[in-house]
Amino acid sequence: MIESLCNVDETNVDQHTFKVLELNDEHFNTLRDYLISKLPEHYLSSKSFARTMESLGHAVAYEKLKLKFPISPKIRSGDIGEIISCTYMEEQLGYLVPIRKLQWRDHRNMAMRGDDVIALKFEEDNIHFIKCEAKSAKSLSTNTLVEARKELDSYDGRPSPHSIDFIIERLFETENDSIAAQLESYIYKQSMKNNDVKHLLFVITKSNPNSLQKDAFNNYKGGFPQISIGLKVNKHSELIDEIFCGLDKIYE
Repeated sequence: MIESLCNVDETNVDQHTFKVLELNDEHFNTLRDYLISKLPEHYLSSKSFARTMESLGHAVAYEKLKLKFPISPKIRSGDIGEIISCTYMEEQLGYLVPIRKLQWRDHRNMAMRGDDVIALKFEEDNIHFIKCEAKSAKSLSTNTLVEARKELDSYDGRPSPHSIDFIIERLFETENDSIAAQLESYIYKQSMKNNDVKHLLFVITKSNPNSLQKDAFNNYKGGFPQISIGLKVNKHSELIDEIFCGLDKIYE
């Protein structure tokens, strides 16, 4: 879906992939509306929303959902980065993002700890992982990319044990026992191997990804396959603002 709205330029170097997705301006509203449709499930489970709506009505259910939406422009921007990267990994790369992490945030204006997003792909007795850092910035900086590289390289390039355990426990809590048990068994009995892990840097920005982001991609010397996606949106700030305003219009 996302790539179909963009001009796509792809570079492949050995096991690594760099893509620039430049949103066509005429598809701005389509992307905005698509992300509006995706946001509620990232902040509140459909089961929780439906339960509150049935017992207390639609207006109260929305107030409960709205309390999850961040007020801080910086946190809003970061959330959109995480949500669109989740969508991309599931729809374009064929991985599963097993939990909607933002549902468990301590406070709506606080960034969450741990890896931004962990995605999984189950193949027979093996599990493949994507460790993702998602960044959203109107103007992309070297510091942002250095920070992302540092996070991707942490824990020897693998997903952090805390992040994996967080996923397992949330899956059990939400009665996704089969996936939880398979992941727990894999982690503690088979152990994660380096060749089961890929890194994804997903950036949504007004800047040109072919400059700083491409340089960061070219400078990587590690052994993990890299996927670097730069989504260029000319109206970056407007996209963030209109997504949250659009949610208000839907539920008002």
